[in-house]
Amino acid sequence: MSSLAVVNLPGSDNLQLFVGGYPSGSITLSQTGSGPGSWTAASLFPLSGTSASDFDCIAACQNENGVPQVWGPPTVGTHGWVYTRYRALGGTTWTQPALLSATPIGNAMAAGLSAPGRVQLFANQPEIGGSSNDAGKLITCWQSVPNQQSFNAWSTMAGAPTPGNATGAVAVHNLPDKRLQLWCCTSSNQLFTCWKESTKENVPWSTWTAASLQPGKVLSAAGGVRADGRVEVWCLLEGGSLVTSIQSSWPSASVSSWEPVPLPAGVGPVYAIAVGKLSDTRLQIFILAANTRANDAVDLYTCWQSSTAASAAWSAWTQLATSI
Repeated sequence: MSSLAVVNLPGSDNLQLFVGGYPSGSITLSQTGSGPGSWTAASLFPLSGTSASDFDCIAACQNENGVPQVWGPPTVGTHGWVYTRYRALGGTTWTQPALLSATPIGNAMAAGLSAPGRVQLFANQPEIGGSSNDAGKLITCWQSVPNQQSFNAWSTMAGAPTPGNATGAVAVHNLPDKRLQLWCCTSSNQLFTCWKESTKENVPWSTWTAASLQPGKVLSAAGGVRADGRVEVWCLLEGGSLVTSIQSSWPSASVSSWEPVPLPAGVGPVYAIAVGKLSDTRLQIFILAANTRANDAVDLYTCWQSSTAASAAWSAWTQLATSI
């Protein structure tokens, strides 16, 4: 499963994007500071210290002190163990890969910064030892201390969708008050969500609730807070189409309607989506999608909100990289 992850870089207004789980290798590219559509060329972002050279699924977020960090398992070998790399404040290079945990994860992962300032990771659990009893359960771990590389042990997330309704893709974003909200899709391709009940440390998560209006067979989701404070959610559907919904209240599982996201002519199906936030609070979305005008090569595209106004339109799609 190909994946996208995006993170804000410290000391600049720029984003950095990562692509994992694709045959040509995990790659990265960064904004140049000349606007949302101006990016560097793609370059390899390997997991050179492992038996595999590339990240499979990949997750990214900033630490409380602004340090950007990525996590993920390699494409083959090491049983889905999670490795990590980060970029120190004031630095321009990323650290060499280091093992975070020898607990295996599946093919989906997400990272978010909780209101108390600790990074929390989420992943689905793979089939272990030929047994599918635990396959698909949602597991989580978090920093023992903010800004440190020490995480507690992975544990099953209480009340999360479980086998028979197993967790597929998972996504997380901050609400306007910095609480985390989770979205996941299940083996039955339904969209579920839950959120932290307050901004205090060690507070429980809300009960998992299915979205009140299902958009179709959901493969993955992504969300973010618009400049006007409303939450917007995107869903990648079976067949590769993309739909979106803006929530009038948050946190909530209430969805009143889903609207199709128009793609450029000849682009689709979509394989992965990620959402980033620009320094002025506008959202920017990224997709991996087939280009039927180029023998179905997989290309990388982006678009962004044209202003911070509630009624702001989205820019035209910009092609960032070809034949990923």
